[in-house]
Amino acid sequence: TGHQNTGDRNTGDWNTGNQNTGHQNTGDRNTGDWNTGNRNTGNWNTSSRTSGFFCSTEPKVLSFDVQTDLTFSEYLEKYPEAYNLGAALSEKGKIDFDTFKKLPGITKAKLEKLHQAYLKGSKQA
Repeated sequence: TGHQNTGDRNTGDWNTGNQNTGHQNTGDRNTGDWNTGNRNTGNWNTSSRTSGFFCSTEPKVLSFDVQTDLTFSEYLEKYPEAYNLGAALSEKGKIDFDTFKKLPGITKAKLEKLHQAYLKGSKQA
């Protein structure tokens, strides 16, 4: 959708890449305008996975609202159990805290609150 797009499933104009929303994005899965890189939200970013403006460095990951010193890829490499938690959040039943207790910032209370929010959100969808 839009004009002068290269790639698939673009919304907006002058996008190069795939699944971009916005205008003049280069890369994949960008939302916003004039992003170069991948999975950006915001505008005029040249790195990947940024949500601000004019960013050139990939930000470090927040985990349960706690700042880490890890990029997206580094975080998932160090904590591969995060993939399993992502899948478990949409499932009914109690999530075993001990399986995920190494994730930065996690507490039993935060995990329960997050799980309830996911379950509530899936009912509304």
